[in-house]
Amino acid sequence: MAGPSLYSVASKVYSPEDPCIKSYEDLIVLLKKYLEPTVNVVAERYKFRQCEQSGSQSISEFIIQLKAESHRCNLAAFLPEALRDQFVAGVGDVKLRTKLFGEFDLTFEKACTVACSHEPAEQESKVMKGTSKIATLGEQSHQKPCHNPETCPAKQWTYYVCGKSGHISTMCKSSESYQESTNSQSRVAEMSEAVNDWRLNLMSKVVEE
Repeated sequence: MAGPSLYSVASKVYSPEDPCIKSYEDLIVLLKKYLEPTVNVVAERYKFRQCEQSGSQSISEFIIQLKAESHRCNLAAFLPEALRDQFVAGVGDVKLRTKLFGEFDLTFEKACTVACSHEPAEQESKVMKGTSKIATLGEQSHQKPCHNPETCPAKQWTYYVCGKSGHISTMCKSSESYQESTNSQSRVAEMSEAVNDWRLNLMSKVVEE
């Protein structure tokens, strides 16, 4: 039933005896032992200890890779501790590693849970920092003076909200005027102020030239 190829292998394994005189159970045991690939445990454990999270890997992907690498290491009862230790050593986020060091009675399962919660929170924090930075840059760009005070055409203009002259809405430092300018009833006036900004920029270019 096994065919001539396997019979040839069995003949070599049992040589000089005839494999046909062996029982089915004996044949299965010996052929499995002969055909099973040899595993170099030292080499496999070395590869396992080199397992680290790459920059493009998520925590979930790293966990899967770590389990796959440990499969041929023959770690037996030590497997849970080995997975935990290599997981902590191999994560790419230094903040996460520090957090894991601070966990009491850390197991591999607990480390995975902490890491899977930390990853999205850290990504959200980066997004929020980026948004805050953009808003700050935008605010700074609006507050930065860009004209010569002596030749600025806005020197004779009066800002409608605070009632003071010599500046426009983006340069007004009055907190009350800022609050009032955000009121929905001031929208139309703000549009007029935007036109004034445009006129100011245009006239300033003429003065500079």
